Parts: sequence; C-alpha cells; structure tokens
Amino acid sequence: MLHEASTLTVWIVLPEGEPEPGPARLLHQLSADPRYEIAALISAPRPENTMSGLLRAVLDLEKRLFPPRLRYPATPPGFPGGIVQQVSLAVVKARADTADVIVDFTMNSNVVALASRARLGVWRLDAYSPAAGLEATMRRRPVVDVSLYRFDGAAQSGIAGAAYDAKKLASHTQAYLREKSVQLIVAELAKLSQGRQLPDTPFDPPGFDLPDTAALRRYFVNSFAVGLTRLSARIQRKRGLTPNRFRLSVGAGDVLSFDPAGVFETTPRRNTFWADPFLVNQEGKTWCFFEEYDYATCQGQIAVGQLTDNGIEYVGSAMRTAYHMSFPYIFRHGEDMFMIPETVASGRIEVWRATDFPTGWTLHATAMEGQRAADTTLTLYNGDWWLFTNIGHDGFGDNCNELCIFRTSGPDLAWMEPHALNPVVIGADRARNAGRLFERGGKLYRMAQDNSGGIYGYGLKVMEISVLNLTDYSEQCIRHITPEFREGVIGCHHFDTDGERFVMDMLRP
Repeated sequence: MLHEASTLTVWIVLPEGEPEPGPARLLHQLSADPRYEIAALISAPRPENTMSGLLRAVLDLEKRLFPPRLRYPATPPGFPGGIVQQVSLAVVKARADTADVIVDFTMNSNVVALASRARLGVWRLDAYSPAAGLEATMRRRPVVDVSLYRFDGAAQSGIAGAAYDAKKLASHTQAYLREKSVQLIVAELAKLSQGRQLPDTPFDPPGFDLPDTAALRRYFVNSFAVGLTRLSARIQRKRGLTPNRFRLSVGAGDVLSFDPAGVFETTPRRNTFWADPFLVNQEGKTWCFFEEYDYATCQGQIAVGQLTDNGIEYVGSAMRTAYHMSFPYIFRHGEDMFMIPETVASGRIEVWRATDFPTGWTLHATAMEGQRAADTTLTLYNGDWWLFTNIGHDGFGDNCNELCIFRTSGPDLAWMEPHALNPVVIGADRARNAGRLFERGGKLYRMAQDNSGGIYGYGLKVMEISVLNLTDYSEQCIRHITPEFREGVIGCHHFDTDGERFVMDMLRP
C-alpha cells in the first residue's frame, strides 16, 4: 500500500496518567514536524498485570533505589490544549473520523478493534509488553530484539526491528527499550511520508517469558556480583590498577584488506587508556591522534603520537579542555587541517583548526548547540559535504543506537540540512561510528561499532554505503570483526588507515 507524499494523520493511544518518556519523546518529535498531524490523543487502560507479586516488588524496589532519569518532560509544550483532541477509547469507537496510523502504547486488546478504521492500521512496539526485556536481563543476555508491528484489521505484519543492549538492572532495560525504540516509529513514518510501501509479511510478536522464582534468585546473586565488580574496579582505579584498558595496535593494510591479528600493540601510559585513533600524514610523517583517558580524573584529552616501525611513539597532549574529549576525527581541506573531536560534554559539535600542527589548535566552528552528538565525521562525497553523527536523547546518556546524517556547507558547518529519514540507522549492533568514512573504487564505506556483545566496544563492522542522498540511505555489512582474532582481547571498537598502514584500538581485561 503506497501513501502519497502529504501530511500523515496520527492518533496515539496512551495509558491513563502521564506519558512515559518514550511516548513523550514521540509527541515532541511528531508535533514539531510538519509532515505529521497528531489528530487525537486517546486514553485507554492497560491490561491486567500478570506478573507475580515478587517480580513486581523487585522492579518497584529497583525503580525507587535507582530511578532512570527522564530526558523529556512528560507533557510536551501545547499538550494538552487546543492542538489535539484528548478522548477516551469509548468515544473514539463511536466517531466516524479516520486516521492514517494509530500508535498504541497500552497493549489493550480493545484498541485492535480500531485497526480497520485507520488506513495503515494500529502500530505497536513489543517493548511495551509487560515483561519486555526482563528475562534477557535476568539471564544476562547481551541484547534484546525489539519489533515494530501493525494490525491492519485482518492480520499482523512486521514493520521494522532493532537490537538494543540490555542493562544491568531489569527495570532499566525495560525503561531503556521503551524510550529508545520509539525511533523505529519515527523512521517508518518518515518513509511513509515519502510514499514508500509498508512491509506485508505475516508476523507473530515474540513472547517475553516472565522470570520464575529460581530466575529471580539468580538475578539477585548476579546483581550483587556486578555491584562488587564495579566497587572493585573503582578501588583499583584509585590505586592506579586499571582493568579493561583500551590500547592501540598498528598493522599493514587498508580498510578492505587489513588483518586485525597481524598487529603490534602499544601499551598506554600508567592509569590511562588509549582509544579512538586517527591517522594523518604531514610532511613525510604519519601522526596518530587518539583519546587518552585518565582514570584518576575520569576525563579524556586528545593526545598525539608518531607512527614508527615499532608502533606509536607518544608525543604528548594535542588538545585539552575543561570537558571530556575523545574521537579526534582529523582531516585536511585545502591548506588547512581540521579536527572534530567528540565533545558531548560541551553540548555541541566543535570543529578545530590547526594553527601549530600537531599540538596547536583553535576553535573554528560550532553546531548543534544543546545536542548530545557523538563520534562525528565529515566527508566530501559526490560534491556534497555529509556529516554523520550519533545523537543521544534519552536519560541513559546513550549514543550507540541512532545514526543521523546531515548535508552541510563544509568545515564551517554554516548550515545543516537533516536527512529525511533520520535516524537512518537504528540498533546497538551497527549505528555508532567507529572511525572515518572511506572512498575506495567509487564506493563509500563506514566503520561501525558492534555493541551487541555485552560490552561497550565489542566489535567492528565495515558497512558499504549503497545509497546516500537527502531522501534515502542504505548500507550493508561486508565485514564483521569480533575480538576472537587474538587471545585475551575482549573488544575492538575503532579503526583508521592511511591506505598503507592501519591503527585500531583493542580492549583487554
């Protein structure tokens, strides 16, 4: 079924009371986008909770002791008011109005009866099932798959899905899934606004098993063990003993041919880790810029070293600010050298220009004030400048699940034109950038982090971009690197190359 490019009319079914962060986030985004009209907010009760009293008590205790922070106010500006109609489910059934899409956050069976009234049916996220994510956390599974599906009056069809990393606490996993996964709705509505066709594949929502008493006991033991591990790591850091250290490794090869096993490792300085390396050639020398994270201050700076036959020779600090910096994406344009470090802590994207290379830099431009934009890259492709960045909106401070693209003016970032399908990639297994983009043989490649292995920085993916324009984006994984390539390595999450030699970071316990 195709939809003509025009305003989409959306009804949203919410549980009684204040909206959760996920629906609140959706209301914010849709109400600010002229492609959509929220025509009605429908109030409906949730189904009866079938969880055991013990499980409910565990979740309630977690929420009281460790409440997730809310990123969005419960009620967006203008809600309620004259902008939308707030009606009960009973009133909606009696009305003759129709909608393009009805988004249901209640899992109330009576809402399904509205599917035949909406042109594109009732949409649901299985993250809003009562037990979503609980078993995965309690059994210590690294990821949870979330599906967006619809009822069209006769059957269920799958629309989209993504993998999200599980948190240490079950209540946090569920809150995280519900807040993050609404971006699946945003992305699919954006496709509909372009006249695209919805999938029509039969679909059965996966069931989420409720943990039994034995599983709850194991969960208590595991949670206690995790707490002890974190306490032990904190004590070790204070003593200068730093577990889980990223370090840099150097080898010969290019983006499509490198062998991660054939590398020479460089040990970081005491009580630090080295990560996010980028290479640049200047006056016959190959320089490596990277994040140097100090465990004592819990803050990163940009350091620089020189590639030698024996690895990386440390030079010193290249850039230091009052806030954390990492991911020093460095590139040359004309006669100037620029760097876009990760500056989430400053709440903006910053572009720096070299004034005394390699250690003298001045702030050149800023963009996206007030945004949590991480691991930003800028590339010139087919005559246009494209900015790729990972934007985080949620209360968990996550930047690993959404990739957004903007067309821009160049290193000055004088204007930013968002992609129509932002976020163009969703999911912990491929969304976050893991280095610069490479053009080889007329094709464009993106390095992506795979954070689906139960640890941040688990693996790398080489993504071949097949479509890149302001209205469409497509990429496919052509290579997947996981830490099994060398004994003792538990993660690898960044890569760069100058075409002859490459550098990557590796995580060891």
